[in-house]
Amino acid sequence: MASAEILFAKWLDGIALSDDELKQLRLDADFGPMLAEAQVWQSRAQNTLDEEVPTWDRESTYVGTKRTASRWYAIAASVAVITLASCVFMWSQNQQLTEQMASQQQLVQQQQQQITTLLGRLDNQQSSQNSKLLDAVEHVLTTSRDERREDMNALLQLWKTQRAQDQALLRLQLNDIAEQVEHLPQTNVAKLEDR
Repeated sequence: MASAEILFAKWLDGIALSDDELKQLRLDADFGPMLAEAQVWQSRAQNTLDEEVPTWDRESTYVGTKRTASRWYAIAASVAVITLASCVFMWSQNQQLTEQMASQQQLVQQQQQQITTLLGRLDNQQSSQNSKLLDAVEHVLTTSRDERREDMNALLQLWKTQRAQDQALLRLQLNDIAEQVEHLPQTNVAKLEDR
C-alpha cells in the first residue's frame, strides 16, 4: 500500500485513485481532513459562475484635464510649504544630532580624562608598591645577613670554647698521666720501656 502522503499528492495532481486508495486516504488522521477540505473547495470552485462587469460612464469619473492658474499656484504653494517644512524638520534633526554629537564628544573627553587620571594613580600606586617591596626585600636580606653573621660568630665562639675545653681536658689528662708516671717506681718504668 502506498503512503497517505503519496496518495494525496496523486489526488492533487488529478490522478484518479481507486476506491481502496480513497478510503485509505479518508481514514488517515493527517490527510483525511485535508482531503475533505480540498474536496469542498473544489466543488465551490466548480459551482462559481462568471459575472459580467456592469457598464458605466467612465468619462464622468475622471476630473477634467484643464486647470486654472490659481490651482497651479495652490499646488506650487503646497509643494513649497511641504519642502520648507521638510527642510525645517531636517534642519532641526541636524541640530539635535549636532548637539548629541557634541555632548557625546564631551562625555568621551571626560571619560578619557578619568582614564588618564586612573592610569596615573595606578602608576603611582605601582611605583609606591614596588618601592615598598624593594625596601622589604632589602630589610629581609639585611636581617638575614646579620642573623647569619651572628649565627656564624656564635658557631665560631662555640667551636673556640669547645676547642679550649678539649685542650684543657687533654692537658689535665696529660698532667694526670705525668703525675702517675712520676709516682711509679723505677722498676715499673723499666718494664714499660722493655715492652
